[in-house]
Formats: sequence, structure tokens, C-alpha cells
Amino acid sequence: MASLGDRIKEARLAAGLRREDVAVALGVGFSTAQRWETGRTAPTIARLREVAALTGQPLSFFLDIEPERPNGVLVDRVRETKARAKTPKAAA
Repeated sequence: MASLGDRIKEARLAAGLRREDVAVALGVGFSTAQRWETGRTAPTIARLREVAALTGQPLSFFLDIEPERPNGVLVDRVRETKARAKTPKAAA
């Protein structure tokens, strides 16, 4: 699985941008954009949204999630928790 930095670099290259282009467009230093790609640091979610918009990629590309497929496991856990909360507890 590709790291977040790998995905940022892949998206930048696919968009035909240089690191400097990304840095200037987002108002960050060149070294900041470089650290994102090398994995030394990570952008905030707000900055990652800006990277997504700049490169034309969906946010899900960077987060390695599949937006079309709901997380059934999480939904099941929420339902189970709600069901347990509604079940009366036996007297001790």
C-alpha cells in the first residue's frame, strides 16, 4: 500500500506540477511540500483537501478509502451498541 507521501507525489506528477507549484499554490514553503512527499510530516486535513483540489484527485485517493463502499462493519457496531443501550439491565 502506498504511503500518504507517495500518493501526494503521484497526484502532483499526474497533474504535471512541480513541488514548487504546489508550495506556491498552497502558500507553504517548498520544504513543507517536500516533507509531505517524503513522509517526514503530513498535511492537515484542510491542506490535504487543498492538495486534492489542486491535483484534481478525490480526497479518498489520499486517504486510501473507497467512498462507494460503506463501512458495514462500523455500521453493524453502531447498531449493536444502540441495541445494547436499549436492552434493560437485569437487577443485581
